[in-house]
Amino acid sequence: MATQTVSKRLGAWEALGANMRARLAGFPQLEGTLDELDALILESKELQARQDVYRRQLRELTAQSRNLERRGTSLRNKLVAGAQSVYGVESQQMVEFGVNPRLPKKRPRLTREQREKLEAAEKVLAAASGSPDALAKQ
Repeated sequence: MATQTVSKRLGAWEALGANMRARLAGFPQLEGTLDELDALILESKELQARQDVYRRQLRELTAQSRNLERRGTSLRNKLVAGAQSVYGVESQQMVEFGVNPRLPKKRPRLTREQREKLEAAEKVLAAASGSPDALAKQ
């Protein structure tokens, strides 16, 4: 964040100002510049304080927003469950409420090779279990 950079610079500016004030007798021509630096430091601290207030407010608003979202989702889920209990989860009327109905999943169609493998596996399982039906099919 840019504020962290300003904070680091602010510390460096304060150290520079304090060290220059201690040795101002050797640099009398810089007194005006040093006064400007002190004013800038004060302005930066005021700005940082305002930013901290706005950050706190943003965190509070974000928490309120998330809370509203959670409550809204909960209420929506309750209403959808109520509509599903009346119309059924597979009803096309659920579309009116903005909810996609649960459609039965289509079984993928087996190829001939897959069907033959499945039948062979079933025969092996049936023979291994010793069921009379399996023995009759052989």
